[in-house]
Amino acid sequence: MKLTRRSVVVGAGALAALPVPALAQEKVVRFGISIQPLRPSDRDRANYKGDGELVSEVEPGSIADDIGLAKGDIIVKLNRQAVSAPEDVKKIQGGLKPGDPVAFQVMRPVRGARGAGEPQTLFLSGKVPDGNQ
Repeated sequence: MKLTRRSVVVGAGALAALPVPALAQEKVVRFGISIQPLRPSDRDRANYKGDGELVSEVEPGSIADDIGLAKGDIIVKLNRQAVSAPEDVKKIQGGLKPGDPVAFQVMRPVRGARGAGEPQTLFLSGKVPDGNQ
């Protein structure tokens, strides 16, 4: 089998795609999210002090949308592996294929009448669909 170099794109913006070796006939798995590094202002707004990556966009109809990821969520773990940089998500994503299980641990900021409360921990999971592109 011939190996090719492909880019796995998690999202747009300031994130550059990383080359990932892949088999020529395999499809690139996409979650349908854009992520960005967690800035100090994001941490303050979410009342969150830990590591993670901020979800800046979720594509309608994507696996991320289907399992309930939302703009503003902070991805802490992906398939039980800690996430502290966009490259962490891309590395894990690059090892997946259609039908594989995928599980996100996220912190979701809670907004109330008095401002930001303690963020909620959510576990969102599903399977990479066969039609993923």
